Amino acid sequence: MFNDFYTRSPGSRLTLDRQDKARCALFTMQITLMEQYPWYWWLAFNLFVVIMLALDLGVFHKKSEAVTLTDALRWTAIWIALAMIFNGFIFYELGNAKALEFFTGYLIEKSLSVDNIFVMLMIFSYFQVPKEYQHKVLFWGIFGALIFRII
Repeated sequence: MFNDFYTRSPGSRLTLDRQDKARCALFTMQITLMEQYPWYWWLAFNLFVVIMLALDLGVFHKKSEAVTLTDALRWTAIWIALAMIFNGFIFYELGNAKALEFFTGYLIEKSLSVDNIFVMLMIFSYFQVPKEYQHKVLFWGIFGALIFRII
């Protein structure tokens, strides 16, 4: 199907239904995004994410203890600062438009994550997860979600 989409001559009519158009658009965006940036950028970004996740669970939260409000605010500030440093890198390397796209996406994801807090509170209270284990349970849940997205 994708070969058909790309090998049609300019004068010929191409009729695709809505689903085919969406597939073609998604395929084109994925190819463009992967080809637009060098492979080592993707490798560096993914390594950074893996290292930060390993540090979060393996070093900073090695012991299971209840997370205080101060700790939660401090870690939130650290993660936001890292995202803004990354946004600065995007601005430096790719320009204002790409940095604004990243920042906009980050703000949207941050605002959408607020409802997840309430869902997690309900799940933790329903299953009576002790406060000292909540961070570990949440971490492994997020880690599992990332793995399933990769698959």
